[in-house]
Order: sequence, then C-alpha cells, then structure tokens
Amino acid sequence: GETHVPKVGSKPRIWEKASKVLGVRTPVAIVRTAVRLLLGWPAYIFFGASGGPAYGRTSHVWPWKPFNQGEKELFPGKFKNKVLQ
Repeated sequence: GETHVPKVGSKPRIWEKASKVLGVRTPVAIVRTAVRLLLGWPAYIFFGASGGPAYGRTSHVWPWKPFNQGEKELFPGKFKNKVLQ
C-alpha cells in the first residue's frame, strides 16, 4: 500500500550531525518529531511529498491531476468521488 518512503543515502543527515555536535540525542529527537508531525505528515497527505514510486505524487484529498501520476492509482475508479465526500 501507500506509505512514507524515506530517502536512503550514505551521507550523514543534518539530524545525525546535530546529535554529534550537541552530544545529546533527546532534543534533536524532539525537534525531528515535531518537524515530521507539523510539516512532513501534512505534506505527505496533501501533496504526496514522500510517497513511493508506484503511486508517484498523490494527494489523499484531491485524487485527480496534477497528483495522479504514478503507475498505480491511489483511488481507482469510483473511489475518486468518495474522497471528496
């Protein structure tokens, strides 16, 4: 199904760098959680910002163009009309 797909890479992320600089992980984890909940989750729901390649850019609130661009449809057939209900 549709899910958040994090980027994978070999370079250290800003969160890892911040943890090393501060020497403490808890404040960084709190900020990271807040950013994901306040920015990341809405971006995923409204714009499909971090969805997988099978569905492409999808929106959970608007199932038509410009968001319906993947190999599969997130809301096939008459389910598209049910999204707006």
